[in-house]
Amino acid sequence: MKHSEIIAHRGASVDAPENTLASIREAWTQGANNVECDVRLSRDGVVILLHDDNLLRTTGINQSSLKCTYAEIAALDAGSWKGPRWCGEKVPTLHDALEATPPGKRWTIEIKGGLALVPYLCEELKRACACGWVSWKQIDVISFDFAALLAIRMKLPDVRIMYLVSHWKAAPNPLLDDIITLCRAAGLHGVSLHYPHLTGPEVVEKIHAAGLLCATWTVNEIDLVLRFRHWGVDLITTDLPGVMLRAVRELQGSETA
Repeated sequence: MKHSEIIAHRGASVDAPENTLASIREAWTQGANNVECDVRLSRDGVVILLHDDNLLRTTGINQSSLKCTYAEIAALDAGSWKGPRWCGEKVPTLHDALEATPPGKRWTIEIKGGLALVPYLCEELKRACACGWVSWKQIDVISFDFAALLAIRMKLPDVRIMYLVSHWKAAPNPLLDDIITLCRAAGLHGVSLHYPHLTGPEVVEKIHAAGLLCATWTVNEIDLVLRFRHWGVDLITTDLPGVMLRAVRELQGSETA
């Protein structure tokens, strides 16, 4: 059976505050080989790990990251919302996250800041690779913003790039054909579908037949992870990496028993 890589969504985000170093460390501890994070810019051009365009949900401060310097953002508590254990966790920089990468581990970096973020992200990734913290083969870049992905493709040809798709705008199959055509023409490497659009193995087969990787997100039910693995999905993103990795190992054990 084809191997499916389990990706830790914003780190081990059920167990620790998302997009923090604590959540990322927890994901590595749980055995994840690949951690997904979201990146945005501060007002002074620092690439930070943050999903929302506002700091309110995770820090309690009703402000856009683009209106704050990183010094201001770093002074905020990004962990207490998850529980007292996490009091004092900070919004980290991508620099700090990449510098702490264990040997051989992978990153899936989602661009949330659009085209304006691309030059800053490219510089951070070049620095990380030059320092030996990661190699280009350890980095995937994903986004809903196709223009941002095209810019990354031009600037960083050695990075694997996948297009995120969350809503069908027409009948699923014709639109999937259009998405595949778009990705192939742009030289992207895969399509990442919101999991309800994985309606059957034929969807995976169509993507693979086009020479593209098939990924999906965010899958938190064991039966769905095992089903998608059976269908040959290449990458499965989950908030529960430890749970899903154990389930896969148990199934593998039963298959070889």
